[in-house]
Amino acid sequence: MAKKTVEKSTDSLNAALSFVIEQRNFNDYSEAAQKFGIGRAYLSKLLSGEKTNPSDDVLKRMGIKREVTYVAKA
Repeated sequence: MAKKTVEKSTDSLNAALSFVIEQRNFNDYSEAAQKFGIGRAYLSKLLSGEKTNPSDDVLKRMGIKREVTYVAKA
């Protein structure tokens, strides 16, 4: 049976990452970090907002797509 793809748009890396982790039903953050190919400490920093700009390669492994929006205010 094909796995259903679920998407969520958000303006927050933290929200997107939390959504992915929840949807994939990881046992803990260590398992998620291992599956993403990153360190547990780095994952923690991404979730806390301490780190905010992971590479496109890391985002791809997480299943997150970066979309940048620019808004001009007068």
